[in-house]
Amino acid sequence: MLFRELKRRVNMMTMRIEYDQWSKYLRQYSLHYLIIILSGLLGAYAELVLVPRTGSLRFQKEDSSIDKSYVEDELVSTSECVAMSAVLASLVITGYCVAGRRYLNKIGAAPWTTGRPEGISKEWHLLHLSIVCQMLALSVTVAFTCALKLIIGNTRPDFLARCQLKNSVADSQGFLPFYTIENCQQKDLSILYEGLKSTPSGHSSVVSCGLGFLYLWQCHFVKGSNKKHAWCPILALLVMVSRIVDHKHHWYDLIFGGALGYTVVLFAWRSVFDNGAPAMLLPAPVTCP
Repeated sequence: MLFRELKRRVNMMTMRIEYDQWSKYLRQYSLHYLIIILSGLLGAYAELVLVPRTGSLRFQKEDSSIDKSYVEDELVSTSECVAMSAVLASLVITGYCVAGRRYLNKIGAAPWTTGRPEGISKEWHLLHLSIVCQMLALSVTVAFTCALKLIIGNTRPDFLARCQLKNSVADSQGFLPFYTIENCQQKDLSILYEGLKSTPSGHSSVVSCGLGFLYLWQCHFVKGSNKKHAWCPILALLVMVSRIVDHKHHWYDLIFGGALGYTVVLFAWRSVFDNGAPAMLLPAPVTCP
């Protein structure tokens, strides 16, 4: 009985040590987790609840930049874009870290390797930080993109088709009047308001962020030439071009979105991989001598 009780207490102490190690390890990235959650909530709120400002909207019926046809069946849907940017990238990184470790570069001393407990391998530590960095970049990109769409309120190339202008006396008078949102007879307000979210391109920012991160990750951690990872920027470029084919964006929307997404990736990468383990949100407890 004494031996069993002693063994039980030893096991409890071991579990306590493991719990403390893992708790300390995860708390190092609590700020990153918080930013991911808040950015995700902000992006969802801006996209699903808020609507663009329409008070200052003025447009002309003869404006060739917004007279394209409305394409309902998109070449690359939003869900497919998210799948490529988040799911595909996560699966590739997980595959390398779990099943394809022999394809990874030798992990030596680096800022991001600090703060790793003894019970976790370098590959699992790399996987955890990679997912954190990816989700951080994607959530911040989505939040910025959705906010900028509402602030800028630029019309899409297919806005007139979405608007469905009412007949007016001005049309028969032979001059070019400026119309407002009140002249639209579109019953589905979601389609109408989406027509005011052209700049920047959400597909471009998200796919540039997700596949841009995957390209950067493979160039840093996977053995061999970087040329074999060129499929990432090529796939991202194809998704971006599809938005012009579908009449959803102007060319400058794609450049704006792409630059936004990859810029956020660079900042997220620096905060996770170049600066090592970040400081905890709360200071360590003070111990008395």
